Amino acid sequence: MHTELKLIHWRKLFKIAEIKMKLLLVLPISLCFLFSTKTKASTTFDVSSVCESFSSGKIDAFNTLKALDINIDDYSIGVDNTAKIFCS
Repeated sequence: MHTELKLIHWRKLFKIAEIKMKLLLVLPISLCFLFSTKTKASTTFDVSSVCESFSSGKIDAFNTLKALDINIDDYSIGVDNTAKIFCS
């Protein structure tokens, strides 16, 4: 009788653990799709066209970083160097 109760108890615990593990796998993936980061240059085409304009000299580094939605204050290496790094 006592071992049967233990067995039932362990089965319940494993079922709870299985549900929690599924939740731990599904929840982050769901949140990633719900709260995906958005940038102005969200597609590869937008990024490449902005970088091509920067390389050809049509727009300057400041406007390149602005179009890529990159905060210039986060980088201490300078606007030109930051734009070159992101467009390389």
